[in-house]
Amino acid sequence: MDLWTVETFQIHFNNIRRILFMASCINYYKKDHRRKECDYWDDCRYDDYSDCCDKKKFDHRKKKLDCDPCDPKDREKGKNCIAILECGRPVDRQLPDQLALTDPPVPLATVTIDTKCLCKPCVKIEYSSIITLMGLTGASDASIDLKFRLCKKCKKGQKEELQRWEYRHNNVDANDTWKESFTVTFCECLDCFDEDCCQYTIELIEVTPTIVSSEPVVSYDITNRDISAFAACKSHC
Repeated sequence: MDLWTVETFQIHFNNIRRILFMASCINYYKKDHRRKECDYWDDCRYDDYSDCCDKKKFDHRKKKLDCDPCDPKDREKGKNCIAILECGRPVDRQLPDQLALTDPPVPLATVTIDTKCLCKPCVKIEYSSIITLMGLTGASDASIDLKFRLCKKCKKGQKEELQRWEYRHNNVDANDTWKESFTVTFCECLDCFDEDCCQYTIELIEVTPTIVSSEPVVSYDITNRDISAFAACKSHC
């Protein structure tokens, strides 16, 4: 056989080998419902197939994908879309009596979500808290203004501000106490999530209470801080 015939035979042989492997890998992982679908698809797309179906030997973090989950050619990724829910945590920081926009922001709660398993993901962030206000001595028809923002920081990118919110309460007198829930949501859909992990953080960026004799006459506290992230596919690949 000439060189061209040998190379053609080798190409067809490798293609058949890959098809047979994919079939065996599909049957293998259908039996193991504890394994994440994204791990299954990633494993079956590596060039080195020798240990793909051996979970004890296989370490998918040390392999390199030969597919792009945002490439229309990789349609199987979209067919096996899963939803992801991540619960965040509050950030333990002392809250300032006053805060200007030029001051460093105060992080309140943060959540990290990994969307590499999703094709064209939509991410929804939910933040909730309880704001407690108290009128101090000298308060009469006083007020307080709190401003918040949501920021995103991905593994390969810069910190990005996504949205701002404002909370304002008026008519606060001395010895008054108020408790109110403060909840915000944010959603973004992306054509492709280039970074595997992104961290979303709610920050307090401004505190403006009524001032009497150079002292604030309204105090505040932000408790029961909770943040979560939910992600799912916007559409199939």
